Amino acid sequence: MKSIIASEVHADTDSSVTIISPDSVAEAGMPLLQQISLNIITYCRHVMTGGDYSHRSRLVNILLEPTLTEQTQTSGFERMAAVSRPPAMGVLIHFLDGCCEGYLSAYDAHQRFRRKLLNMVELSGDELREYAEWLTTSEKMTAHQREELAGHRLKSLVEMKQQEMGSFFYIVETALYVLWCHLEFFLVHCLPKPDDQLGLDVASRTMRRLQNTDWMTGQRAQHATTSRFTEGVSRADLDQLKGEATLFFTDAFLKKLLDVERTRERKGFVDALTRRIKRLLKLQN
Repeated sequence: MKSIIASEVHADTDSSVTIISPDSVAEAGMPLLQQISLNIITYCRHVMTGGDYSHRSRLVNILLEPTLTEQTQTSGFERMAAVSRPPAMGVLIHFLDGCCEGYLSAYDAHQRFRRKLLNMVELSGDELREYAEWLTTSEKMTAHQREELAGHRLKSLVEMKQQEMGSFFYIVETALYVLWCHLEFFLVHCLPKPDDQLGLDVASRTMRRLQNTDWMTGQRAQHATTSRFTEGVSRADLDQLKGEATLFFTDAFLKKLLDVERTRERKGFVDALTRRIKRLLKLQN
């Protein structure tokens, strides 16, 4: 079975986004909510980078507000006003936490089913009957037939959990990348509005360019934008983000991300992003 994760977006001339079809999801057994999450985070990365996945351009469009706390609106007016505002960076913190929990749960289940598949002779009659009944309700089966059906069911469960783990891991990698790009922009490149200009100047914001600008070159640099959502960022907003970052990017949270990656054959990307986040926080303090 071809992996769902192979449908990750690749930039081309049109920078089109590949959306996973419901049929491929159903075939691999991916939950619908997980499919939606994967498509959304893929689209966010596509918009954020302008479709460039070469890492020469880390960030073209800002999608999230510079706060790690999720806003709560109580009045109807506040809810209507919030429609025109982007979500907070804190949404990704909670999203990542939930995806890590989902991945580790799928990993435990995968290991459990795999052990049973490899040790079929140790399964009790009730266990064999339980797995065999997923494929047939017939009571007229020999012990050999029941064991064979149970084996097919366990193999299917192992493959399904493998696919689920793969999609969760892709989501974790991509969401962490989006989060890191925003954190780096707001803590390093973003120039806050002077207090006396907040709400008055509607001109586009500019980025402070570092000495090394190889990651934005040519035509892409001319069209780079931080979007209208950063027009009202103040020094107080950035100072608040610095304080929140030390509270939310705890050792326990970063360790959970690394625990997920340690179970994978392909390692390094999550570890590299967590180290960059730690370095960012250390420089800010």
